[in-house]
Amino acid sequence: MSDTKDMRSQSEYRAKLLEINSKISETTKLDDIIIDLKDEIASLFEADRLTIYYVDGIKRELVSRFKTGNEISEIRVPLSPVSISGYAAFKNTLVNIKNVYDKKELSKI
Repeated sequence: MSDTKDMRSQSEYRAKLLEINSKISETTKLDDIIIDLKDEIASLFEADRLTIYYVDGIKRELVSRFKTGNEISEIRVPLSPVSISGYAAFKNTLVNIKNVYDKKELSKI
């Protein structure tokens, strides 16, 4: 029974991913993609928040281009292992953390 549920879950995930990919292919403006699809993208990854960064090559920083939430207007993060997003960009790898407050989970990275 568990295998069937896992297969259904994977199938639903792939269908959502393909739908988002199709919508991305239909537009030419990055800002339109981000604004129109932010909720769908966050839902796909079961995320509460979403931040899209670009790399400032001169200052070697990640800079938030778009983010949900209104606490701060801009995020700047050095490309280094000091933060989660900086680490992911520095190592050029995907980092998926279920609970960022779990020190044991963070220490595995």
